[in-house]
Amino acid sequence: MALFLFSITMPHTTIYAQEDPLSPEAQEAMNRGLSAARQQEWELAIKYFSEARRAANDSRSAMFNLAMAYDKAGRYELLAITWYRAYLAAASAARDLQPQNQKVRERVTDLEVKAEANIQRLIQRAKEMVAAGHPSSHGGWYDMEVRDYGKETADRRADNEWRSWRYQKIAEAQARIGDIDGARATVAGISDRMHPVKDSAYADIAGAQARVWDFAGAKVTAARIINDRTREVAYSEIARLQADADDSVARRAGDSEADRVRSERFSWEMVLPFEGVIFPDWQTFSASLKNKKPDEAADAVIEVVKNLAESFLKIRVNEAIWKRLRTQANR
Repeated sequence: MALFLFSITMPHTTIYAQEDPLSPEAQEAMNRGLSAARQQEWELAIKYFSEARRAANDSRSAMFNLAMAYDKAGRYELLAITWYRAYLAAASAARDLQPQNQKVRERVTDLEVKAEANIQRLIQRAKEMVAAGHPSSHGGWYDMEVRDYGKETADRRADNEWRSWRYQKIAEAQARIGDIDGARATVAGISDRMHPVKDSAYADIAGAQARVWDFAGAKVTAARIINDRTREVAYSEIARLQADADDSVARRAGDSEADRVRSERFSWEMVLPFEGVIFPDWQTFSASLKNKKPDEAADAVIEVVKNLAESFLKIRVNEAIWKRLRTQANR
């Protein structure tokens, strides 16, 4: 078996990807990727290892080295996680790689914790900006409120509505990264006068819980919804997701080990789009916010948080699916 030179150094160990010889096209791309990696040109390494993987779709070393390039490049934690997971699925039956694979699993855990912490920091920043912000423009209803209740009351109501909708989006992001208590606390801070927004937020949280197969927790959250119709829709969505989960387990009950490995690997390759999964360079991002009005800057941060949290949830969903499928297969 060929021993590829690119390695990743983790605490107390160095891991190498090993494999049978690749096709000339894949080997050429791999060599260029290794050269870029030795020069710490990580963007180029990502480019060439991606080409190697496309030329050799089943190549464990291409998946592994691509994951490491994303890892080393910085800000690509979510993509690094998915490609490490793809590699682990492909290498799950290789007994000679199990000691190394354990270190890869530990690295995945580190990256998931790092990604969650980075998203949490962005969420905290978004909450601070919303708490201090005000809408810079109003809809036609505002003039009617000024006429009927006075400017002070109209401004207070406009601020309340503006903050409520943004807290709802922030709570949704918190739920997607698994911070259910934080999400519920954010929703609790929304004015009771905006109970439709609160109901929408609780429905979003319940949906996020159900997508990672926490159906009992999802029902507890849905029970907080005040509006009967909204609560009924939330319960129906939970039931649908639970039925889908049971169906997916049943459909794969007869899969061979090889089919399961192939399906799991492919699911990790496809779980994330490239867009919306890269953490921003905070210095550059902060500079761009200075040219925006305060409410527009808050919305820009919330949009970044939303995309990152949704990508993080997709990783959590795929992990939940394959954890249950592996448990089912081992019974």
